[in-house]
Amino acid sequence: MAITLTIGLQKGGISKTTSTAVTAFLFSLMGYRTLMVDMDTQGNLTEMFLQEDLGELYDDDQVDGTIREALEQQNPKPYLLRIQDNLDLLGASDHLASFTKDVYVESFFKKYEGREALILRDTLSVVDQDYDLICIDTPPSLSILTVSALAASDYVVPVVECSKFAKTALKRFFETIEYTQEEHNPNLKIFGILPTMIDQRRTDAQVILELIREDPKFGPYVLPYIIKRKASTGRLPIYGFDQEMNKELKSATDPYIPFVKELMERVQNVTV
Repeated sequence: MAITLTIGLQKGGISKTTSTAVTAFLFSLMGYRTLMVDMDTQGNLTEMFLQEDLGELYDDDQVDGTIREALEQQNPKPYLLRIQDNLDLLGASDHLASFTKDVYVESFFKKYEGREALILRDTLSVVDQDYDLICIDTPPSLSILTVSALAASDYVVPVVECSKFAKTALKRFFETIEYTQEEHNPNLKIFGILPTMIDQRRTDAQVILELIREDPKFGPYVLPYIIKRKASTGRLPIYGFDQEMNKELKSATDPYIPFVKELMERVQNVTV
């Protein structure tokens, strides 16, 4: 049975998608069957791996469907894309935007009335036995898509860029986690807050990080790993995760290795 992990925060541009991508990629390299689920209507995680817009491939009938169709049919299997050994993707395009509306009005979702946040959980249960890790990327908003991801997860990793606005967003995201725990998923646990995009040349980032660490609500969850701002990591959306095409891939993913190792040890009880 897979462990399901959501990486999120409702602020954009803080390395949520990159963190999801690298975490899943490294897990797969270490031999664990891994599924990435793109729950962002922008489809950035999907494009990062395919190096193409999934919406265009879908419109040209080159792929059978996306996470949107998987949710509608409550079966991901026809829409899984093999990226490499041990790594699959359930991709997204802007077609996912209709889910927020349709989930409340379409007849095939009526049985969930009042429990709409559980649709993703039930959909992923179809492939739960096929993977060791399911890693969900979320949109930069506190929508039904984000709550659905949390309701389907065992763990959540809030990703926070050390800026004033990201710190403010962290408070609201914790409130959303607490709401999900109370209403939909009492087993959801906070794995830890992952600081990202730290520029050592800027003292303001260090100040914000210390404020988060000193906050009695957030401090106990801050992980000891800091993902520093790095050019090769920032270029992952351009060059992708093909080890032959991206000569910077090791440099780009190395900063995440300590975090991924702890994730393996704590979540999957694996010694690495």
